[in-house]
Amino acid sequence: MPAPDTQGVILEVASRLFASRGYDAVSMRDVAMEVGGTPANLYYHFKDKEHLIRATLAHVFSQRTAPLEKVLLSGSRPSDPLEIFIEWFVGLLFSDSVFARLLLRELLDGDSARLKYLSETVFERPFALITRVVAGYSTPTDPVLFAVSVIGLVLGHFQLAGILPHLPGGHAEFADPATVSRHTLELLRRILQAGPHERDAH
Repeated sequence: MPAPDTQGVILEVASRLFASRGYDAVSMRDVAMEVGGTPANLYYHFKDKEHLIRATLAHVFSQRTAPLEKVLLSGSRPSDPLEIFIEWFVGLLFSDSVFARLLLRELLDGDSARLKYLSETVFERPFALITRVVAGYSTPTDPVLFAVSVIGLVLGHFQLAGILPHLPGGHAEFADPATVSRHTLELLRRILQAGPHERDAH
């Protein structure tokens, strides 16, 4: 039986703690205690808390987004790439609370240096894949901006899922991942299939 990957265990524990409590509320000692070691053991692997945060985020985001390329290129389904991406991203957000909370925390509160680091080391590849997917359609705007809009549309539905059933006209099924995927795809396909004049009218 292989020995456990100590650094990997630390990153998994830190990701759960940071996701549930936030960065400020979690100390190096908290992580060490949860792992079952001492702060000195933690500092052996990570020189300070900021390095632990960066390593944790890179670990979570790269691990969760790594399957995207394989999913898009598998060819195991007749669905178009946009449908595959939407279903994958919606499923990831709604099923993985650690990923979702850390992503939203970074987008809202992450400092610019850390966001730059994550963009260059983790997000560059999956974002390029998404941009390539939307570039394959007759997009109404720049593929990069359209990719951002697609991502933002999914994130918006996820963020509002908790309040949506209580809003006027809202229903519980509106917060269901399958419904979110279907609605998002229908909306995007209408935009993508619209003629130039119809798009301008929107």
